[in-house]
Amino acid sequence: LISFMGSAGGVGCTTLATNLAVELAELVGEQQMVALVDLDFRFGNVATLLDVHGQFTVADLCSTQEQLDPQMILKALIKHDSGLYVLRRPHSFAQAEMITAAHCANVLSSLQEMCAYVVVDGPTRYDSGGRSVLDAADVNFLVLQLLVPCVRSADRMMQELAAQGFNPDRISF
Repeated sequence: LISFMGSAGGVGCTTLATNLAVELAELVGEQQMVALVDLDFRFGNVATLLDVHGQFTVADLCSTQEQLDPQMILKALIKHDSGLYVLRRPHSFAQAEMITAAHCANVLSSLQEMCAYVVVDGPTRYDSGGRSVLDAADVNFLVLQLLVPCVRSADRMMQELAAQGFNPDRISF
């Protein structure tokens, strides 16, 4: 599980996450799956960047009371021409508000069981939901540009995470 989070909008977080996911999908080939999950529940652009369209989103997987099975997950994933599987952001803000940390953890752990790699564009929140992603990730990347506002935001994010007990050494820049 590899997570990318941006210190500000427009720093290239989605582009880096998407490009890494496509490269990993091409590297592992058809024998294994690679998934890219858009955790920017309000303004995510992974599907737009890859020009993929589908009926289901991460919100559909989070709204079920049932245990997620591989068939449900496969129905929600969109296969890109590169071989990458994409899980889109919710269609509406209202759906985004309904997703909890437990939902997010359940979806990501189910994807990890199915996939060789799961790349996450996000989290964009630093509440319990966002923190659960960072805790579960094998690698966390914080993307920033060398501009004063980005550096200040990155510093603020690192201080907040450290105050919550998160090990800052688990984040790469």
